[in-house]
Amino acid sequence: MINDDAKYLKINCDDYFCKVNEDFRLENSSLLSPLHKIEELITFNGENLLKMDNVKICLEEIKPIQTDFLRMNNLYSEAINPIASSLLDTSFKMANMFEDIGSKIVFENRYDASGLPPFDLIKNQNAIFCNLSGALSTSIISQDILVRSDFYYEATSYDAQPFLDFKDNVLDLSETYKSIYDTINIGRPYSFNPIAITVPSVELYSTVKLPEFITKVKEELPEEKAIQFEISNKSEKLESLLEEIDEGLLTPYYGMIETLSTKNADRTRHFCSSARELFTHVLHSLSHDKEFFNWDKTGKYVEKGKPTRAGRIQYICKNIKSSTEFADFIGKDIKSKLAFLDVMQKGTHELNSDFDITQLKAIKIILECTLVSMIEIAKVKE
Repeated sequence: MINDDAKYLKINCDDYFCKVNEDFRLENSSLLSPLHKIEELITFNGENLLKMDNVKICLEEIKPIQTDFLRMNNLYSEAINPIASSLLDTSFKMANMFEDIGSKIVFENRYDASGLPPFDLIKNQNAIFCNLSGALSTSIISQDILVRSDFYYEATSYDAQPFLDFKDNVLDLSETYKSIYDTINIGRPYSFNPIAITVPSVELYSTVKLPEFITKVKEELPEEKAIQFEISNKSEKLESLLEEIDEGLLTPYYGMIETLSTKNADRTRHFCSSARELFTHVLHSLSHDKEFFNWDKTGKYVEKGKPTRAGRIQYICKNIKSSTEFADFIGKDIKSKLAFLDVMQKGTHELNSDFDITQLKAIKIILECTLVSMIEIAKVKE
């Protein structure tokens, strides 16, 4: 009788859980349409111009989105998985920041007798305002992935530790993502490099997307195509960027690619090992010991006479505003992707570690995107 009761309770809990997921997803995806309109308004006059009238319309469009976020937080924050809940809270914060910065722009650039002055974006002025809507859209899509796949809850039934570790790393990543927006100084929005907004949102998406490739989930929002296109474009740059840094980096890179062309039964393990080796080589090449020790004169990021991985990442991100929080995010992002390679390598529950070529190529593109992001961050000047 106890077992029957427990079974009945589980069925009802599952029904409730499914309904919450579906309701949340419907509301979540409905936010993308007004955000798309905002993005169109921002880019309407080309990449270098943003007119005052468009800024004012954007501010009108963001108000109902803020209301929706607040209501969704009240309705779902306790019912959806912790990672999606963390992103929901961050999205609300991003929408508020978008309005605050937009209002500041309007206040500081009021109408004069000449009419509607454009804003010159060539020197990254208003970069944070112009990139926040796209980052917000990407975060919303990440929320959708987390709820529809719900790997967070499913992982609790797995015995395999790698998947549980990956889950915990993604939760850390979402919390660190939130901390970036906690530390942005909206009093100085013009000084922000676009990388500080665009890279975290794309990297977050690419991380939460990874479990879908190994479970062969095909469902996705139409809006994902634009992000996937951006990720693919970034991955195509990697070979030339590696060559610029050190031609020797091409050896582990080609090694990773070559594993995809083999039919070896142990192909997945070789792919994961090569990918991990490539991450390590790139990280060390972007933070040569001599330059690193000149930067870290106090030895804050040194253990046993060697730079720590966290220290190397802090060094690479040193010229980004709010660099500590940004570097923490990049470090957690890399850690999450390496943890995912462990999931692939060892397999978990019903997940077979013998992945097909389509899955491996999709994962390769995401890993390449992360490496390109790291290289682009290292190139940022003071």
